[in-house]
Amino acid sequence: MITWADLGSAALRAALPLAIWGSGAAAYAAAKRDGRALASSRWAALLVLVLVGLAIFAMEGALVTHDFSIQYVAQNNARETPLFFTVISLWAALEGSILLWTLILAGATAYVAWRGARELPRLSTVALAVLLGMVAFFCLLITTPAADPFVRIDPVADGSGPNPLLQNHPLMALHPPLLYLGYVLFSVPFAYAIASLILGEGGDRWLVATRRFALVSWGLLGVGIVAGSWW
Repeated sequence: MITWADLGSAALRAALPLAIWGSGAAAYAAAKRDGRALASSRWAALLVLVLVGLAIFAMEGALVTHDFSIQYVAQNNARETPLFFTVISLWAALEGSILLWTLILAGATAYVAWRGARELPRLSTVALAVLLGMVAFFCLLITTPAADPFVRIDPVADGSGPNPLLQNHPLMALHPPLLYLGYVLFSVPFAYAIASLILGEGGDRWLVATRRFALVSWGLLGVGIVAGSWW
């Protein structure tokens, strides 16, 4: 029988080579103006998002069903933990937080792949290569023992539960995700800036193209900080 750990690990290990392939294909597409390579990188970005989403689904499934054969679940969940805090314990510790971070980054990357600045096609293609490279790094990070959320252990009867400080206010559901969204969405302006430096073109047009991402990121960080202060 396929376990939650099997499903999540397989999804992340499939996402890693896809992200590497997509980054390379986007770089090749920018260098050679190859439409087929660009299409390949776009589909790779979308598939990576689906696979990381599948890994998130597997982790949530493990948390809700109290699968204490997964180290992360045993350390951050318990049978007596209310369902609400069980669900949001996805980001209660390092491994789950990096997994959520990777999902947001994969989502932003897929958006750039399919809805990137049409007026700057070559710049957007290089930015896609940069973003997929970043996704590959995080996929690599969460498939190594240091931050793997699906590390298996001998099953225990009950988990230790999340940190009590993370169960004392419902804003735990909003504060970390808002901050992660704010931090990660700044990756899009960063990728366009790197692309502009690499190509030596774009002038200040990339600033206009990424202005919305910068404003949304700034706004989310502000709301996240306010939510954390209230908490």
